[in-house]
Formats: sequence, C-alpha cells, structure tokens
Amino acid sequence: VLVGSGRTKLGVQSDIRGDGAEVKLYGLVAAADSQRIDVNSLQIVDGKASQSDLLYLSALYDSAKAVYYGIIRVQPTSSGTGSYQECRNMLLSDKAGADPIPALEILTSDVARCGHGATAGAIDEEELFYVMSRGMPRLEAEQLLVRGFFNRVVAAIPEPQVRAKVLAALEPRIGRVAELEAAA
Repeated sequence: VLVGSGRTKLGVQSDIRGDGAEVKLYGLVAAADSQRIDVNSLQIVDGKASQSDLLYLSALYDSAKAVYYGIIRVQPTSSGTGSYQECRNMLLSDKAGADPIPALEILTSDVARCGHGATAGAIDEEELFYVMSRGMPRLEAEQLLVRGFFNRVVAAIPEPQVRAKVLAALEPRIGRVAELEAAA
C-alpha cells in the first residue's frame, strides 16, 4: 500500500521456486497532489505446475503519476505453470497519469497460462452518474467507486488486523471505509 511521500520507488522480486509453488501479490496505490510512484516487479517462476499472480491497483488524483513496470519470467524447466499480471489505474483528474508496462519472458513452450492486462483510464462517468442520481455528492460518489475498485485487493486480505491497517492507510484518499471493511 503506497499513499505517502512525494516520490516513491519500489522494487519487488518474487522467486517462485519448487514444483507446485504458489504466490499471490497485491498492490494498492492512492496518490495525489504531484506525487510520483514508480513500481517495478519481477516474478521469476522456477518450478513445474507453479502459480504466480499479481494484482496492482492505483487511484491517482490531482497531478499524481504512476509507472508500473512488471516482468513475469517463466524459466525453461517450469512446465505447466500459470501466471498472470494485472495492472489497473483509475485516473481521477485530467492531469493524473499512469504508464502500466507489463512484460512476459516465457522460456518454455509448455505453460498452462501466462498473461497480463493493463489499463489506465478515467472514472466511468455512467457509474458516477448512477451513484450521484441516488443523492450522493460527486466527491462521495467518487470515493465510493474507488473503494469498490480497491475491494478486489482488500477482500483478499484474510487477517482482519492487516485489513484494518490497509484501510486506515487508504482513508485519507478514499474517505470513510466502514462500508468497504464490512464488505470484506
């Protein structure tokens, strides 16, 4: 979870070793003002029938910018593996920006699945209109949509204490989190 400093650079390397190994990686970014977030990830899959999945979500306000560069490297001896890398960026201002750059290095011809998806776009105006038509002011409607967007990661946190800390860190950007916490 990244919400802090003016400039942040984070590198994450996961070595998924051994047959049948499984790793799930999650990342949340809520950046505002002129913050710059740079996240690099490397998932090295080295084991037969192993799984490696990454989900990175960011909500970018004001003139915040985020760059995500991620690589999944499947080693030659890693037959039957499954890996996926997903990077989604919600832009909450015309000046906010995101550059998702996923990459695959598949060094075997035998994979069960290996792929990536990346998006960067504005909040869905139709969804925003729908929420606002229920009497909610624009800011609260945006916060509700961002909370729903982040819920894919928050709901995957099994420990209530960890989930509470994540929600507390996000609260300055996404507002009250009681509804999201109850949904998780």
